[in-house]
Amino acid sequence: MTLGGVLVPLVTPLTETGEVSGACVAALVESVRPHAAGLLPGLSTGEGLRLSQRQWSDMLSATVEHARGLPVIAGVLLADAARIAERVAGVADRLDGVAVAPPFRSHASSRATQDHAYAHFSALRSATAAPILIYNESHLSGVTMNVQTIRRVCDLGGVVAIKESSGHIDTGRELAATAGVPVFQGWERLLADSAPLAGSAVGLANLEPALCARTQREPSATAARAVTDAVCRYGLDGPTWYRNVKRELVSRGVIRTSAVAGEAGA
Repeated sequence: MTLGGVLVPLVTPLTETGEVSGACVAALVESVRPHAAGLLPGLSTGEGLRLSQRQWSDMLSATVEHARGLPVIAGVLLADAARIAERVAGVADRLDGVAVAPPFRSHASSRATQDHAYAHFSALRSATAAPILIYNESHLSGVTMNVQTIRRVCDLGGVVAIKESSGHIDTGRELAATAGVPVFQGWERLLADSAPLAGSAVGLANLEPALCARTQREPSATAARAVTDAVCRYGLDGPTWYRNVKRELVSRGVIRTSAVAGEAGA
């Protein structure tokens, strides 16, 4: 499997009572299919940290059912390698990979270091044969993996891609040149500066996958402004961007509710 293009970090369509709507997952996948190179359920845009075990499993099952040839890489936003391996143990053969962030630390004083991050992925590599997408983000873990650490993780084997969400374009470019695996931009505002990368994986792709593909592939000032305008129009620059994506999808008739995980009734 060689990945390239737009990987869509899907929102998780829920009913008002908190069930995953298979019909809405199907509609969402069909709405992005013409421009999607792969599907990423269960990541931050999919409220991966807030999903219950059942919601996560149901979202994964619905995504795999309706993927029809699109690669599915499931986000598993759990705190440690043992829990991640346990969650994917029964479903790894249905996936093209798992997307994993650095380890979580509950207190700022004990936030993960580069060595913690490497040990986390090393333990995961030993615990599961599932291919890994490195999700380089710092919001949960408090650590942004540097290029050297990510390359060490890639040397462990079994890494199929990197979602580069550090917010530093030079990191993405250096990884694209040296990591030996496809690198995907994880920030909308950097899409127009990411031509050397293999593609993108941003929340905006739920709504504007064609724009994401075009901006990253054929960068221009016009495309960059279009992305900035879309981010502002859809409200994707705040802490609950995933809710705003859902609201827009509801207005388009793609999904039925903008319910989010963990709220009353959901």
